[in-house]
This record gives sequence, C-alpha cells and structure tokens, in this order.
Amino acid sequence: MTTPAIAARISPPARTAHRHLHVDGADVFYRESLPERPDAPVLLLLHGFPSASHQFRRLIDTLGRHYRLIAPDYPGFGHTRAPEDFTYSFERLTDIVEGFTERLGLTRYTLYLFDFGAPVGLRLAQRRPGRVAGLVVQNGNAYLDGLSDAAREFTALTPDTPGAERTILDLFTLAATRAQYEGGTADPALVAP
Repeated sequence: MTTPAIAARISPPARTAHRHLHVDGADVFYRESLPERPDAPVLLLLHGFPSASHQFRRLIDTLGRHYRLIAPDYPGFGHTRAPEDFTYSFERLTDIVEGFTERLGLTRYTLYLFDFGAPVGLRLAQRRPGRVAGLVVQNGNAYLDGLSDAAREFTALTPDTPGAERTILDLFTLAATRAQYEGGTADPALVAP
C-alpha cells in the first residue's frame, strides 16, 4: 500500500512532444517537454556521440513537468535529416543549433552539454552569451589539453590522411559503440542495452 507521503513524491512522467523543425536545409527532430508552467526555465540538451536526443528521455520524464527541456538531434544523428551536401563540422552543427534556437524563439536558456555536445554548445555560448543562463557540462572538453592521445589523433584526420575513412567507419561498428558505453564500467551488466 502506498502512503500519502510516498504518493506525493511519485509523479507521472512529463508529457513530451516529438517534433520536427526545418532549419537551414535540415529537418531537425527534437523532443520537448510540456511543463506545467508556460514560463518554466528552459534547458537545452545537447547530446553526445554516438547518440541522439533519446539519451535524455528519462531526464525529460523526470524534470519535464517543472522545466522546459528541449533536446534536438544533430544532422546525421537520430531522426534529423540533412541535405546531401551538408558539411559536417562543429561550426556547421552550431549553425543548425543556433538557427534551431532562433526558430523556437528561445531568448534565455541553460545549456546541458554532454560529450560531443560540448564543442557545439560552447560555440553557441560564445556566439550568444546573453542568451545563456548557465552551463552544465558532463564529459565534455573545452580545451585541447583535455583530449586523450587517441582523440587528438582522431580530430587531426583529414580526407587525405591515409586510412582516415577506415578509422572513421570503425567507430560505427557494434564493438566500438559498445565500448563507448561500457568502457571503464565496473559492471557492464548495469548498462542498459
């Protein structure tokens, strides 16, 4: 039997809308919580690699009744579609996220940057510092010294680097994806598949 005190702490998950917004040639998919208050603070959630906005679904369920959480998928990730000639770079991804915030009319928000979201979100914060109420950074680098040797070698790849294409494609194998999630984990059985 649930006591009134326990029932008061258990709340249903937030309502979440799943939408698309056309931004500069890209069809950007995003998840957005529908908070109880229309003036709820905005938290823009920028995902990591190799993931998408789905990585925030539980956070949206938990906090979305009290905050307006917005989680877009970058071009090339999740459900977002980009034109064939899209240039994939952190600058270009930032262009899309910046345009996305403008199309939504976001004038003040806190950025939650996870992993790959850090180089996108920090660029956005530099471009629009007056819009950023705060930063929450998880597993993201703001400086080159923070990169591992392997990450430095990877970011130095160019199209004419011998073996570059194979190195990049190897990141998308099942083994490499599992290593992203399970690496350093004491008990991989505790990581949701």
